[in-house]
Amino acid sequence: NWLLYHPDNIAVIHCVAGKGRTGVVISSFMLWTHLHNNHSNALQYFALQRSINNWGVQVPSQRRYCSYIEKIVKGQQLLDSCIKKAETIEEIIEISKKKKFMNDLPLYLDYVEISPIPSYDFDKKGCAPVLKIYNVSSRFDKRLLFSADQGKFFLSSEVKKLQLKADLIIHGD
Repeated sequence: NWLLYHPDNIAVIHCVAGKGRTGVVISSFMLWTHLHNNHSNALQYFALQRSINNWGVQVPSQRRYCSYIEKIVKGQQLLDSCIKKAETIEEIIEISKKKKFMNDLPLYLDYVEISPIPSYDFDKKGCAPVLKIYNVSSRFDKRLLFSADQGKFFLSSEVKKLQLKADLIIHGD
């Protein structure tokens, strides 16, 4: 509403490089306000406007979240049209329960690869990588689901990547 309040009102959005998180927010805004009707077009438009080399949102998870926003916007439009057809509040509740926006399919996480390996003081401290996965349903409810602690060990300078074994089924993001 603030942007609509006065034509001189603007919003400034920025992150470190001005392409990843900024691109997600701006592309999502363009979807939400119906300036673009799909996430690919919104992301492409952002990239073209941001730079001459078409450099925009590159991180797959950030691009995926823009697709979630698209599904929410389109789902809301569909839900609105279904609600108009519903005759009772029970029908509206039933329709809204059937709408899903996130990926419900489980994924298998075999390992997490660190490449290149972060620079450590190999002579004194070695390397002690840890992989922990939590289920966080709120900021007060954080449960450890998985932990891979391979202990402290030393790596030679020839080692170019490190794999932390997970062997885990995960859901959602």
